[in-house]
Amino acid sequence: MKKLRDLWRAATLMEKLTLILSPLYVLTPIDFIPEAIFGIFGLFDDATAIGMFVWTIRNIQKRLDSELNPQSRDIKKKQVPNKLIP
Repeated sequence: MKKLRDLWRAATLMEKLTLILSPLYVLTPIDFIPEAIFGIFGLFDDATAIGMFVWTIRNIQKRLDSELNPQSRDIKKKQVPNKLIP
């Protein structure tokens, strides 16, 4: 429960809207691409909403991890080769 609360507190307004509206869109019977007409292709909009939900949670979690552990951010920077410096 604490982890969910931390994720919610760290989320921006747009991320909070995504976390609320994505599951609501999947659960509502109204779709941009209805399954009754387009068959299997009608599931793409639902899959996109689920993907946005998961992507948003992962981004918030990455941001929290980098804020809590600044050393890991420095290590990641050192691992990236800089091709501009010979």
